[in-house]
Amino acid sequence: MAFVLLLAFLLLLSAFWLKEVGENRRLLAMQTATPHAQSIAIRLNETMGAAYMLAGLVRQGRGDVVGFASQAASIADVFPLAKSLQLAPNGIIRYVYPETDVELLVGSDLLRSPARRAEAYQAVVKRQLVVGGPYAAVQGGVAVIGRLPIFLPKGDGWEDFWGFAIVLVSLPELLSSSRVADLVEHGYRFEICRLEEDGDCNVFSQRGSSGLIDPIELGVEVAQGRWLLRLEREDGWVSNLEKVLVALGCMFLAMLATAVFHRLTRAAE
Repeated sequence: MAFVLLLAFLLLLSAFWLKEVGENRRLLAMQTATPHAQSIAIRLNETMGAAYMLAGLVRQGRGDVVGFASQAASIADVFPLAKSLQLAPNGIIRYVYPETDVELLVGSDLLRSPARRAEAYQAVVKRQLVVGGPYAAVQGGVAVIGRLPIFLPKGDGWEDFWGFAIVLVSLPELLSSSRVADLVEHGYRFEICRLEEDGDCNVFSQRGSSGLIDPIELGVEVAQGRWLLRLEREDGWVSNLEKVLVALGCMFLAMLATAVFHRLTRAAE
């Protein structure tokens, strides 16, 4: 009876201790992953500055696009993650940099494309930059695309919708620049997903063994959207081996203490 009570007591203490160990590891994981999550958001949002520069080019020409190729090349030098720069008057892509993408993209109507029009209309209605994707790019690979609606003033004080300034960012290069894969070297598995309006989170990148069980989550804020970086230790916050070893240790201590207690009791008699 004494052995059972002592073992139960030790197991209870161990459970509290293991829980504390797990919480400390969660905190460490949060501290480790936060710079990577912030880096993704900062680099993506910084690169979207290229869209505002393209919009400035349109406004400077009062709706006429002059010297697009040279201006876009200069903008691309400032934003190396911007793999494609585009202007779409009335929602139809007419100007593309680099020129190797011209045949693939020119003539695409964003406001009529079943795959793109929802995000395009959202940008127009909100009059704000909207980041869409990630999804398969026409040029190949997986990309994130920012669309900034451009409005030009009319003489009566109102504004007309001119079209879109568009920036395409390669997802693999974005994640590589943030070094998020380093989390695997620290013993974590992770996934990145896009949070949808219905609460679902569509996973578009993951490393390590699949199937997160009890991950921590860090928000990655993007224009008019939100991504989540989820991660946990490869072998769990407290591994099964650690649980077994602690349980065995409790049994050993309980047996030892019980044996000592019985010996002292006999000696006293």
